[in-house]
Amino acid sequence: MKSLLYIEDDDIDILLLRRLIKPLHTINLDIVGTFQNLRQLDLSNYDLILSDSNLPDADYATLMQYLQNTNVQFVSGIGEPEQNVWAKPIDLKLLLNRLYRDAEPQLNYIEELADGDMNFKREMITTALEILPERKSSLQKTNLKGSDLKKVAHKTISSFRVCGMDTSVLSMLETEAVKPSANDELIKNLIALVVHQIDTGIKMLKAALNAS
Repeated sequence: MKSLLYIEDDDIDILLLRRLIKPLHTINLDIVGTFQNLRQLDLSNYDLILSDSNLPDADYATLMQYLQNTNVQFVSGIGEPEQNVWAKPIDLKLLLNRLYRDAEPQLNYIEELADGDMNFKREMITTALEILPERKSSLQKTNLKGSDLKKVAHKTISSFRVCGMDTSVLSMLETEAVKPSANDELIKNLIALVVHQIDTGIKMLKAALNAS
């Protein structure tokens, strides 16, 4: 579960973000509309902070200084790409990438199972390195939809858990795949994120294997 803070005073922008993330059941959203209320929060509780560049009681410089040690993404009505400020309304693909793209696999589960047995650890990692490319290939099939996509996502979740990889995006994909009114664009973005996670996982597992 990811925690998202949206610092915004415009009701329409808030409504649009709520609508955007409604299908994403792995995101907890908090909203504040003033700098005064922002200062009451423990910002370490949030995986990502989205902040309007101007509030009724704080300008961009004040907000940037206050949020400088957090994982913050500023947004504005027109956007400023040169300053990495997103334009509103917020793009779902950008949001998903920022929340999930850079998650690195953890080898805790494999380490616990191995319990010091280096041969077993290497065997587990080697097996994972054989399975993950297969999962990636299955997800990239252009005709994969509905229950077939759900089955592939479900099998991939098990592989991710063993490798200590974040399964949030896969869980969303598994749910969205079989909805009667499936959002094709959302599914496309979710698959692209999972493929990136697999590529990252393979790279990290190869490094762990070489170090073992």
